[in-house]
Amino acid sequence: MSLIASLLDAEGPPRALLAVLSCVGVVCSLGAVTAFLIECRRSWSGRRAKGTVVELQRVQTNPRRPLWVPIVEFRINDRVVRFHGVGGSPANHVVGDQVRVLFYMDDPECAAIDSFSGRWLLPLVLALFGAAFGGFAWLLARS
Repeated sequence: MSLIASLLDAEGPPRALLAVLSCVGVVCSLGAVTAFLIECRRSWSGRRAKGTVVELQRVQTNPRRPLWVPIVEFRINDRVVRFHGVGGSPANHVVGDQVRVLFYMDDPECAAIDSFSGRWLLPLVLALFGAAFGGFAWLLARS
């Protein structure tokens, strides 16, 4: 008997569905933990600076509703560093906005705008997806 046939040959919900839902839940949860730890490290060992939104870059993800990504500049000593923030639709920032920036001295291009959406939204969304997929798989397995 093949693996797929054995997964589908069971009473209750198909094992293949439970396996897929569980795997997606685990991957999302691991991604959430990883993103959370990265942001915690940035909080503990990162430096802060004042930055300025110098450009809004249009990213065409949906023809009727483009995504606007802020390009931010900040200074470290005599060096100007540019990076892109988290995009939004409508734009979260306008050109000229002053923003707080978190960065690593050894890798300043790996910076982030110090805001909830710029730092904590990804771990939160991944955790919610992990909980939803894992919870749904658990409920199906119990039925």
